[in-house]
Amino acid sequence: MNTLNLHPLFTATITDCFEQQISLSPSDKSDLMAARTMLRNFLRTELPKRFAAARLDSSGKGVAPKFITQGSYAYRLINAPAFPPRQQADLDDGIYVPLSFCEDTGSPKAVSRLLIEMVETAITELAKSRKWHVVTDNPNCTRIVVAEDKHIDVPLYSIPDDDFSSIAQEQYLLAKSALTFDEYFRDDALDDRWELMPPKVRLAHKTLGWLDSDPRPIKEWIERQVLLKSEQLRRLIRYLKAWRDAQAWPNGDPKSLLLMALVDAALDRRIEGRDDLALIKVCERIPELLQESVSIPVIPEQDLAKQLDQDGIRSTLVKRIGLLRTTLSDCVSGRHTPTSACETLRQQFGTRFPNRPDRIRVESPEDTVHAIAPRRIVAAPIVGRREAG
Repeated sequence: MNTLNLHPLFTATITDCFEQQISLSPSDKSDLMAARTMLRNFLRTELPKRFAAARLDSSGKGVAPKFITQGSYAYRLINAPAFPPRQQADLDDGIYVPLSFCEDTGSPKAVSRLLIEMVETAITELAKSRKWHVVTDNPNCTRIVVAEDKHIDVPLYSIPDDDFSSIAQEQYLLAKSALTFDEYFRDDALDDRWELMPPKVRLAHKTLGWLDSDPRPIKEWIERQVLLKSEQLRRLIRYLKAWRDAQAWPNGDPKSLLLMALVDAALDRRIEGRDDLALIKVCERIPELLQESVSIPVIPEQDLAKQLDQDGIRSTLVKRIGLLRTTLSDCVSGRHTPTSACETLRQQFGTRFPNRPDRIRVESPEDTVHAIAPRRIVAAPIVGRREAG
């Protein structure tokens, strides 16, 4: 029996493929970047005034905050929402301030809450002028809904004063700018420079105070894994996130970081030119991986699958992944015609999956066997209590 090569439906150099259909459009990216720039510029000017008025800035320099975009946008794993406004494209833009702003002879929790409330108040003023909507119920960040299908989350971090100043000094010298150092210290030269951030970073929480929480290790981890396993890893994560978004999850859905960890752990071999076969392999392993805890090396103490049990959806996820694997396998093995394969896959991935049977390649079984025999990737242990501790 001939087999079906579904790879051209998933990714291709032309635009009519799943990868393109789930990507943010250039205009959506432009809108997000424009909103981010406007937000940064406003806070860079406004927050130093509020810090000074609250006697938080004892340096006298009027130090402006710095910003680093993180999360799925920084990891290049962001998808366009399948069902806006219920789902939205999410850009996380962290604010960084010197640690001395956060020190207090009283309660550290009070200072963290004060800083967050100052950020919320400032953002709300800008939002009113732009007709944006501000959501403040998350104790970790402030959310700005800039359109019905996109929002920006703004968490607040602190870094030690010496690091804040020395990084600026290093950048100033490297740039060989004509600006004086104090002028440089106040501009945006530190924005989005992950490699210059110090190891000690703390996240402001409204009720818990300051938490040791650095977003950089996750970004570095996913970049290392992509270098090891190719861009196919990034694509498979995005496909599975899009599959999740196309499903109904009444009790809560599996979170993106969990899906990232599962796909990385499951992808032990790269299958060049066959994302369909690689996705089948990933779906074969995920139910086994979900029998134990799930973690990644940079946060080994955190069981990413714990939320599944809190939501009561671990077994649901296992069953649905099994159905996705069976559906893909049936299509590839030739049990479907190209037309019915498209129809069946659209039931799994939603209407953004291309209905293009003309792009499916009919191949011999030998071609499929040859495709799944590339060199094996040996990765560090990532999932399971025995490895993670």
